[in-house]
Amino acid sequence: MKKTKLVGLAMVAGLLLFVFGSAFAMAPAQTNTSSTLQQSTKAAAWTGWSQVPGNGLTTAGPATTVYQGKTYLFVRGTDNRIYQNVLTNSSWSGWSQVAGNGLTPSGPAATVYQSKVFLFVRGTDNKIYQNLLTNNSWSGWSQVPGNGLTLSGPGVTVYHGLVWLFVRGTDNRIYQNRLTYYNGWTGWSQVSGNGFTYSGPGATVFGNSLFLFVRGTDNGIYQNVLANNHWSGWSEVAGGGLTPSGPAATVYQNTLFLFVRGTDNGIYQNLLT
Repeated sequence: MKKTKLVGLAMVAGLLLFVFGSAFAMAPAQTNTSSTLQQSTKAAAWTGWSQVPGNGLTTAGPATTVYQGKTYLFVRGTDNRIYQNVLTNSSWSGWSQVAGNGLTPSGPAATVYQSKVFLFVRGTDNKIYQNLLTNNSWSGWSQVPGNGLTLSGPGVTVYHGLVWLFVRGTDNRIYQNRLTYYNGWTGWSQVSGNGFTYSGPGATVFGNSLFLFVRGTDNGIYQNVLANNHWSGWSEVAGGGLTPSGPAATVYQNTLFLFVRGTDNGIYQNLLT
């Protein structure tokens, strides 16, 4: 991958943003007054902010995925190590370090593919690393093929049977690498549209399309949609929102939830139905 400006990885999984309530204590009071993103009234009822058990701390957005009936939550610890907390039924396991002794200066990204958890991070050397969980065993950290470099955490989703991994390159452009079960990684290539960003991207699948979101260099929120093997090109997400950080996206009950940090540090959502 070329040393990599992007329009606009950690990827916070949207529906688990409630987990870091202590860090975002002011968010509920701010959501009705900020001029950043307008909140939709179509969302299901939120429980309110509460801390995930275990007294964990992080300085970057978490990542989450569901595997073998359990919810896995991953964070960058304050010591730059990578930690996990696993929810089984209604009980959290507590925080423990992900096997492999990895370090990262940014938030992680995670997905499930071919009955494995794929966990991705930016290394302290700005290379992109993966660690795979099969049942209860981690593979250990290895570099994602392609010699890619990034200045932020990655974003990831699974679409049409492939793992799609997105990063902000060291030139602030947006790059992709795809994993196919039989042919391995395709190598890094720039996402169509010549976008630039100063933060990591967020990605999810909605309907039959892959939605990629970034923070633009003007702090606007932009999307690029892949359908029928063609990218739509970058366009601003409706609502006039602004953010100083990378976005996160997920789908719940046939609705796409897009989450960002507002310019007032509140947490905002925009819904696509």
